[in-house]
Parts: sequence; structure tokens; C-alpha cells
Amino acid sequence: MEREFQEREKKCLVGHDSEDGIVIIMVLVAIAVVVAVICFLIYVSVYIILYGGGILGGFFSIRNYLISLKHNIWDSNFRKTALENAA
Repeated sequence: MEREFQEREKKCLVGHDSEDGIVIIMVLVAIAVVVAVICFLIYVSVYIILYGGGILGGFFSIRNYLISLKHNIWDSNFRKTALENAA
């Protein structure tokens, strides 16, 4: 009995021999992984919002430009004016 106590005392310098350190490390690693995943999801969602908005806004601006070009150039050149209708 005395020999077991001496071996245990040599094995652990802090007074006890337990697996608490492994559990604490596993919990800290799990928390770090959860925080990393949340940060990654926030980054990806901001990326999608910014670039998606830019692409969508760019598409609508080009579409509006082409509609206005058609209206100002194509339709006005082929539509009869009031003077042509009077003659």
C-alpha cells in the first residue's frame, strides 16, 4: 500500500492523478471550433451579400441602360413625329 502511494506521488506532482486536463482541453477545442465555424459563416454571408448585391445591382443598371438606349435611340428614330402625322 505504501509503495502504491509513493508511485502515485512520483507520477503526479500536483497531488492528484486524474483525467480532468484532457476533458478541459477537449472542451476548449470544441469551443474554438464552434467559434471558428461561426466566424466563417459570418464571413461567407457578408461576402455573398456584398458581391451578390454588386452583381444584382450591376445587372439591373446594365438592363436599365439598355432599355433607355432602346427608348432614346431606336424608338425615337422610328416613331413618327407630330409633323409627319400632320402631313
